[in-house]
Amino acid sequence: MPSITTSKIDMGQAIQPAFKVNNIPVVFATDFNFIPYLGSAIQSLVENSSLKNNYDIVILYADINEQNIKQLASTSKNNVSIRFYDMSKLMDGYKDKWYTRCNWSKAVYYRFFIPKIFSRYEKVLYLDADIVILCDIAELYNIELGDNLIGAVPDIPRQYHSDSYKNFINNVIGIKCDQYFNNGILSLNIAKIERNNFLDTCIKTLSTLDNPAYLDQDVFNYIFKNRVKYFHNKYNFNWSLINSGEDLDKILPLETYRRYREASKCPKIIHYAGSYKPWKQPWLRYSGYFWKYACQTIFYKEIRDENTQNGVFTIQIIIGLIKIYTQKLLSYFRKYMKGDKMANQNNIKHSRTVKLFTFLPIYGWKEKGDKKTWKILGIPVFKRCRKANGNTTKYYFIGVPVIKVSKKMV
Repeated sequence: MPSITTSKIDMGQAIQPAFKVNNIPVVFATDFNFIPYLGSAIQSLVENSSLKNNYDIVILYADINEQNIKQLASTSKNNVSIRFYDMSKLMDGYKDKWYTRCNWSKAVYYRFFIPKIFSRYEKVLYLDADIVILCDIAELYNIELGDNLIGAVPDIPRQYHSDSYKNFINNVIGIKCDQYFNNGILSLNIAKIERNNFLDTCIKTLSTLDNPAYLDQDVFNYIFKNRVKYFHNKYNFNWSLINSGEDLDKILPLETYRRYREASKCPKIIHYAGSYKPWKQPWLRYSGYFWKYACQTIFYKEIRDENTQNGVFTIQIIIGLIKIYTQKLLSYFRKYMKGDKMANQNNIKHSRTVKLFTFLPIYGWKEKGDKKTWKILGIPVFKRCRKANGNTTKYYFIGVPVIKVSKKMV
């Protein structure tokens, strides 16, 4: 089996591209707590890589040891380089500047140093550790940025945030809510970013914004406003939205909702953003992708044992499934019992199936014209039939007619 190239970069050493041709630079940032999950992200990148490209991975870190480094470097492939850059001294030089809140660590500020550390590069990708990559990451890297300084995906949750935060985005950052981007997946145009002053600009902006709610993300949106290439949501598919239980078609602008739905059908990068995580809530949609790659890493047993709590894990899955999918079924039932005819227009066929771990069907529905069938565990349970004139609707439970609704024309 071909071996992977790994090394530590000395502090102060200029980082040169690892490969002379077809070099795809990817930057991760981590602390000790996120090492196992970063391992899954790297595994997904390597598994979906192409032999036509060379992958230049650099991990920015501060508090990981030699054993951690060996573990992260355990992925095997001959066109992948993994290097490690210790951020301790750089961060200590500004230690009185860093503000943190909630579960975020100081590692979020490593992004401020990327243009300086990678000054020998034309462009680099930055990726959060709580992701899985389902495509060749070179696909994202090869999207041209033009004269823009950065490429990113709009942060959809901010579009229905609290009014106070919306006002912050509009009046303080100075952009519209649908222009606000997520910092988890970035393409940085190093050649066009002002390298010498960028770090100072970030730190000054952090102070100007006065302890912003989303830390470095608010800073980047302030600095890069009007110089952003917006990528499709499939390159940063936020799983928290689809698992929120909200009626997204009601709370999101129509075009945003359509784009998110499109991304949900074929995501390129799944971002496990938010308080829910697939290693803690494995019953949620899209968790299966994480476990697919996690089980191929040296960290699998650690992840499983840390989160299983001596067998309680299985019970949590069952309870969570009952709660979440019952809510989903009731939500769809209420919606379509009210006579929502949007999906019936033009006799177009619509269907949806929710699966556990990507293969076990939990529930789903199929609709064509005036007929719709709901299934649980793959078994047809509930059916609705409308006559062409829309005046009569019949409902069936396990094939037995149970309700008939007629409308009389006056």
